[in-house]
Amino acid sequence: TSGVILGGSDAVSDDVRDELASVMRDNGATASTPVERWSGADRYATAVEVVNEGVARRWVDLDTVGIATGLNFPDALGGGGALCHYGSPLLLAKETVPSPVGTWMKANRLGIGRMDVFGGSDVVPDSVVVSLGKLLN
Repeated sequence: TSGVILGGSDAVSDDVRDELASVMRDNGATASTPVERWSGADRYATAVEVVNEGVARRWVDLDTVGIATGLNFPDALGGGGALCHYGSPLLLAKETVPSPVGTWMKANRLGIGRMDVFGGSDVVPDSVVVSLGKLLN
């Protein structure tokens, strides 16, 4: 009866959102807008928004924060599944630390227990891992 779309209308169209809302109303949704959309300016900002919403709803905690490349999906897909087991979020990186991710890591550093990186140094460069680690200190 309710749902969340992760990503902007370029990633998941408004037509899909409207169709999902219709199905949810048919299933008894009482909210006027049964489908929320969580998105940011790009996939990196969207991941930060998803983490913020998940933390606010207490769906995830920051005992562990995962990092995977945002340039390809397999490591993020596998890492997201692994992190789900712990109720932990996943953020995305590229050849550098995306600004929204760096800002978020620095602002939340005191609550983060550890950082797990999914993928080798060919997809998440060591320089990114070092930079993110410094933000946690």
